[in-house]
Amino acid sequence: MTHTSQRRGLDPSRPGEEVIVLAITPSAVRSRDGIREAVNELAAKMLEHGRDHWPQWTIDRLTEIPNGSYPGTLAVAFTDVQRVENLLNDLKQEWLPRNREAGYPISIVLTGLTDDTQAICERTGFTGHTYLHSLGFFGRTRELPSEYEMCLITMCGHGLIARNRIAGLLESIRDGELTPEEAAADIAKPCTCGIGNNERAGKTFARLTGGA
Repeated sequence: MTHTSQRRGLDPSRPGEEVIVLAITPSAVRSRDGIREAVNELAAKMLEHGRDHWPQWTIDRLTEIPNGSYPGTLAVAFTDVQRVENLLNDLKQEWLPRNREAGYPISIVLTGLTDDTQAICERTGFTGHTYLHSLGFFGRTRELPSEYEMCLITMCGHGLIARNRIAGLLESIRDGELTPEEAAADIAKPCTCGIGNNERAGKTFARLTGGA
C-alpha cells in the first residue's frame, strides 16, 4: 500500500517521534477537473502546519507544487503528533467535505507506530479503514547493514539512500568535515518522495559516530 512501511528505527518507548502523512491521488482520476487545485490546497495546509519545523528541502517540495508538475503523492514527515492532529482537524473543516462531494478520491495515509496513528485517528474523529503492518526482514539478515544504518537507509522508500553513501558520510563526520545534521540533509537529497526525517537522521548519525 505504501513504500513507508519498511522504515526502521521507531520504538514504542519513544512515542511521537515520527508520523508520515501521505496524500495519494489515483492516476486514473488525476486529469479530472478540480483535483489539481485540491492537491495544491492540501500542500498549502501541510505547509501551514509544518513549515516552522521542517528542513528547507521539505518546504521546497511543497511550495513548488502549484507551479510545477502535478504530483500523484504528497508526503511529509512530522516529528510532532499534535501538528498532525491540527492538520487533520483543519482538513475536516472544509477541504474534506468539499472534495468528498466532488468525488475526488484523495487518500490520506498515516505511517508510524500503531499506537501513535490510532491515537491520532481517535482524537481527530477519523476511523482507519486499512492497516498495513510490516513483519520485518527475514532470510539471511546477517548480510544486512547494522540496525542504525538500516534506520537511515530505509528513510527512502525508493531505495535511493545507498549503504556506501552512509559509510562515506560517517567517515566525513568522524573526520570533522560534516556535522550529523549536514549528513542528514545529504541523504535526503536523492529521495524524491520527501519522507526523510532530518531530526531523527541527525540523531542516528550522531549515535553511529560516538555522539549523544
